[in-house]
Amino acid sequence: MSKTIGIDLGTTNSYVGLFGYAQGATIKNLTLSGGSVRGAMYLGALVGTAENCTITGCFNEAEVQSVGTKVGSIAGLATGTTIDSSGNFGIVSSTCHDSPIVGGFVGQSYANDVTNNFTNSFNRGHVIVAVGQAASPSAGHIGGLVAYSGSSRVNIVNCYNTGDTVAYAMGGAGVVGSYKTTGYMTITNTYYVRGNAYYQQAFMDAYSDWTSAAGSGTVEKWDASSMKTQNFATTLNSKVFIYNASI
Repeated sequence: MSKTIGIDLGTTNSYVGLFGYAQGATIKNLTLSGGSVRGAMYLGALVGTAENCTITGCFNEAEVQSVGTKVGSIAGLATGTTIDSSGNFGIVSSTCHDSPIVGGFVGQSYANDVTNNFTNSFNRGHVIVAVGQAASPSAGHIGGLVAYSGSSRVNIVNCYNTGDTVAYAMGGAGVVGSYKTTGYMTITNTYYVRGNAYYQQAFMDAYSDWTSAAGSGTVEKWDASSMKTQNFATTLNSKVFIYNASI
């Protein structure tokens, strides 16, 4: 049975969310409706930091507002965590000027020798680093689904983003902002449907044909009508991005 919870949290602290820090938890069938969640680092509407958790069937409709980094809707930071059949509708924003890590779904995927799995999920909210171009933050990571994957194994499968990524910073993109070259990442049947991504890398914008060794490729654009065809579904499922630092 699912449950809807109204949420309105405001603080200047870190580790903020309905659950500020969750370890070894199973969280399922929750919807956060309306309101906003405000804080500093490790900020997520559902979970600030999720360590070795399983999150299933959870959705966020609240706006997430941060003055810090490691910010997302479902989780600000995830390590050893599986998130399945979940999604975000709310705006995720930060005014951080120093290395912002801001994702529409998860801020940072991190930790050595563990795996994060993000499956069958979506982001429909805009992701905004709310500073002027003249005051661009340094070395930022902004992604429609995941902002930054660092030193971890992460699998992103059957996910999409339809929100705009507005970032006057480095490393902004429609799906994953950037990743650390010591990590391992696969992206399968995952795409960015619409919107604008300013200062974005050519990284998983709408759909990409990647070379696994270099972790780079050519972005192919699909319009709305062609994305409804069987050809798009077939093509998307035939291309898998794999980045393996050991190659």
